[in-house]
Amino acid sequence: MLQALWSASSGMLGQQLAMDSIANNLANVNTTGYKKSRVEFQDLLYSEMRAPGKKTLRGEIIPTGFQTGNGVRPAGTPVIFGQGIIQQTDNPLDLAIEGNAFFAVRRPDGSLAYTRDGSFKLDAKGTLVTADGSKVLDENLNPLTFDSPQSLKIDNAGAILEQQAVGRIPGFVFEAADKLEKVEDGYFRPTRESGKALPAEQNNKEGRDLYFQVLLPDGKVAYTKETQVSVDKNGRLITEKGYPIVPEVYLRLADGSVTLDKEGNLTAAVQVGKLRLVKFVNPAGLNKIGSNMYAESVNSGAATVAGPADYTLRSSALEGSNVEVAEEMVNMIIANRAYELSSRSIRTSDEMLGMANQLLKR
Repeated sequence: MLQALWSASSGMLGQQLAMDSIANNLANVNTTGYKKSRVEFQDLLYSEMRAPGKKTLRGEIIPTGFQTGNGVRPAGTPVIFGQGIIQQTDNPLDLAIEGNAFFAVRRPDGSLAYTRDGSFKLDAKGTLVTADGSKVLDENLNPLTFDSPQSLKIDNAGAILEQQAVGRIPGFVFEAADKLEKVEDGYFRPTRESGKALPAEQNNKEGRDLYFQVLLPDGKVAYTKETQVSVDKNGRLITEKGYPIVPEVYLRLADGSVTLDKEGNLTAAVQVGKLRLVKFVNPAGLNKIGSNMYAESVNSGAATVAGPADYTLRSSALEGSNVEVAEEMVNMIIANRAYELSSRSIRTSDEMLGMANQLLKR
């Protein structure tokens, strides 16, 4: 009878720990990048009064044993790394991970940590940091610092792009631009009345509109004021209609985007760094250290660089918690009822002991 008291008390303790885990999950339902956990249980050693298969004095074999349990114990609180809901934001420094990866950060004490929380900010020095000031690291484990963070962009692979000047296209002016011959919409050729094309650097003191040379499909040169440009599959700069700029310009761009202004200045997204994203063989073995961070452990395995197939980054977005409120409420009811039944077992055992005690008094 006394064993029932200890078994029931271990059940109450186990359900109390389960309730602690459920409460923590619900408390973090709005925590960015939070991953829920659950309590796993194991039964304790058994008191064996008769082993199964034992022979009686008459030589008969007992088909079943006689064992009584000693209760339950918590075996662990594994983290469930299911994908959280991606929520769009208006902050270009917000990043959400889809897939199996973590951001690498350097904590204020110098130690490495890992997080799924991509709500990054810039400090006074232009360094990319987390909410608690930990520095976000690049692929070489160095802090990411930027001179002009206003033009930053981060692509789906974690490459950090910055708009920079990459060149200049020579512009031309005409004495009488209204006398140009129209070849097609937006494209012209000089005439005797318009005069020859003059280099703008030496002949544009009046601030006239600049024209740029392009090569038409017939092999002849034409002039346009069009500034909508891009690069073809070979990296050659072309207009919106696909006509190459003259002289030919070839660019190797991080994301293929390039801008040409009316003065002939070319700006493009240039890669200035790359976020370090890592993965683990057993992410459930990571140590939770607070502030939405994890630390590497022996059971998690060493951090390795995550490849393009492991993740996709979403810029101007955050990953929400993967806690399902309805599921946690059901688990709470189950834990409450199990706790209640364990306490009832203690009360019933106590009543039975009281009855035995009354018999002894007689």
